[in-house]
Amino acid sequence: MRIEITKGEKDDAIAVTRDDGSTAFTGFPKKGPVPHDGVHFFVEQELGLARGFWGMVSAGHHPEELAELAKAAGHASAKRFGDPDPAIIELLQCRTSGGML
Repeated sequence: MRIEITKGEKDDAIAVTRDDGSTAFTGFPKKGPVPHDGVHFFVEQELGLARGFWGMVSAGHHPEELAELAKAAGHASAKRFGDPDPAIIELLQCRTSGGML
């Protein structure tokens, strides 16, 4: 998968080309000098998380749907305390390690 992260003055952008040729594009508010989703990439690589943010994007999920997927599957926050769906454990771990999505 090819990942391009573009830092802008007010917003940042992601362009993804998956190994199968499919693409995804999204923009998001700037979150400081370091590319936020770049941090996710390096954390996931170092920890070997295959189903973290970038692993799920590689598998075909659009980046914008992952926060909603985490909520729907039982994201363990104070408001939605409970056991999360096993399918999102690594997604939640990368959120904790790399910061919020």
